[in-house]
Amino acid sequence: MKKEVLRLEHVYKDIQGYRVLDDFKLNIFKGEIVSLVGLSGCGKTELGEILGSNYSFDKGRILFDEKPYKIDRKIPTEKLGIFSLYNRNILVPQLSVAENIFIIWKNNYSYISFSKKKVINQTKLLMEEFNLNIKPDKTAEELSIAEQQAVKLIKAYVKQAKLVVANDIASSYTIDEMNMIIHILKKLKRSDISTLWISTDLDEVTKISDRVVVMREGKNVKTVYPQEYNKDFLMDIVVGREFSKTRERHSHTQDTAVLSLKNIHTKYVHGLSLNVNKGEIVGVLDIENKAKRDLEKLLIGEGSRTQGHMYLNDKKYEPKNLQHALRHGVGYVRGDLLEDSIFSKMSILDNIILPVIKKTSRFKFLVNTKIERFVKKECLNIVKTSQSEVNNSPSSVDSTLKHQIVYNRWLLFNPKVLICVEPFVRADVLLKLELTEAYEELAKNEIGMLLFSVNLKDLTLICDRIIILKNGKAAYEIEKRNFKTFAKDKIFI
Repeated sequence: MKKEVLRLEHVYKDIQGYRVLDDFKLNIFKGEIVSLVGLSGCGKTELGEILGSNYSFDKGRILFDEKPYKIDRKIPTEKLGIFSLYNRNILVPQLSVAENIFIIWKNNYSYISFSKKKVINQTKLLMEEFNLNIKPDKTAEELSIAEQQAVKLIKAYVKQAKLVVANDIASSYTIDEMNMIIHILKKLKRSDISTLWISTDLDEVTKISDRVVVMREGKNVKTVYPQEYNKDFLMDIVVGREFSKTRERHSHTQDTAVLSLKNIHTKYVHGLSLNVNKGEIVGVLDIENKAKRDLEKLLIGEGSRTQGHMYLNDKKYEPKNLQHALRHGVGYVRGDLLEDSIFSKMSILDNIILPVIKKTSRFKFLVNTKIERFVKKECLNIVKTSQSEVNNSPSSVDSTLKHQIVYNRWLLFNPKVLICVEPFVRADVLLKLELTEAYEELAKNEIGMLLFSVNLKDLTLICDRIIILKNGKAAYEIEKRNFKTFAKDKIFI
């Protein structure tokens, strides 16, 4: 019988009067991959924070490596054998890949001397062992998020970790990146390193897990084993009812182009041309996950091009920075940074109307009170919450309402075009349905939208047309009517 690495018994946790863990139970054995899935707000993120020693728990018992687990922020959990993966702050950005893997931390996070040549050679051997094309002397900040997470997993392997806790990290992976992570996890499993894979949605790791634990309202409601695995069955358990996400979305595309890119060349983009029409939702899927960042920066005035032109309503568009882009009617949303655009010290209402007030203020600081009253009245007609709630702080609201704040903000602002980067990142199935409704409302208002993502499945939910970039070029263009019949596998060859 395999040794038990982690056991949680009757664990409770309250945050701001809300019970996030309610008599929660879980155990993980040596070398086991366990997927923990659930909707946003079910408590899985808080569980990950507890295991990362960032939160304490109120009641219950946690055993790690058959010893009581004590929360102590002064001691890095890596010293205990728990390696946590998040979407940010994974590695030390300025250090090389080799240094991040082999550095020996003290309690004060300074490090002892080491042979640079030796660790580079050891790292090179490790990359060959894991079949990864990551240079040992490359700094962490030069890597993609998925590559950084791969390096952290290899560090866990080198340090002979007992448990890896991956906290909702895979929602913006390309297929190649997901396959890379799965390959590493399988190798960790063969080395008896356990993995707790926490996810909002069912993904490829769910399929290779030894067990899938479904979490709802702070409780472990169901454990599913591989022989029982069925995505629709699991989704019903996650949601708590029979769930069908099939919904026909109407197109609001008009014939007038609002945004045009002509023969754009950047570091990773090579001769790209595309149009976005009024009310049209155009998806851009970037297989290599490089070109979309160049295009994103270019459109908001933070990047440069070597060739080509951009047009907004048939006029040349040359943004100098994000504020300049906003003044010209270009909106911008990044799914991974969406919560950073919510201001907790302002009310929900003020959060929504902020861009409109800034746009209509004289000299950037004199607010027209008549316009403010009118905008607030209009806001109350569109926001999906009660009039009393809109005056509350958004700090304690759920993910759905935070997304509503951001998208209602743009509905009021009424830009010519809205640039959205990974809009569905870390969104559960119910939130994705809310977002499709939000995008349709924006399209009804003749706002053209350009959505950048590495997830084809997400783009097919909402787009009228999808352009697939391969090696920085438009390799395929798929119309909405062809989404179901298009041979998806061939685009990744």
